[in-house]
Amino acid sequence: MPALTDLIEEFVQLARAAATTRGCRLQIERSHPTEAVYLRLWRDGYWFGLRIAAHRPAYACSADFQQLLLPVSETPPEFCRHAAGTVERFVRDGGCVVADPVEVQQAVQLLFVNSSTLGRRRWPSTAEVCAVRHRLNMRAAWGYEIETGHSAQCPPASCDARG
Repeated sequence: MPALTDLIEEFVQLARAAATTRGCRLQIERSHPTEAVYLRLWRDGYWFGLRIAAHRPAYACSADFQQLLLPVSETPPEFCRHAAGTVERFVRDGGCVVADPVEVQQAVQLLFVNSSTLGRRRWPSTAEVCAVRHRLNMRAAWGYEIETGHSAQCPPASCDARG
């Protein structure tokens, strides 16, 4: 799968360069068990998210992001052009509104602190962490919609590059 991870890294670098050009802050989070990469872009007072991966999201919090789904086998040049355009539009226009990554990290840490049994700490389950992330993403999206009067979701045509 090195070719796939190289392709994902190319799109990450494209997003990084475009964000720098536009003066936007970009936060990158990599999924350790999979190839998925989560981009969060701060612009106009909101965080927007784009998930780049070769598989559909397994959790609600992952599905909260705009999706750029890559083929696992051969990647034709026209797909790469379309995908690069999706990344550039994400930086230019935003994607799906997501929660502040610092707020998410703090909430997950608080979940860990509050997850104790007989005085011993335990790691929260993936489902618990996902629920916290999803709740915060939904709250951010609702806040965006109330404050701006615009949809917090990405345009449907740009959400899945595989079609």
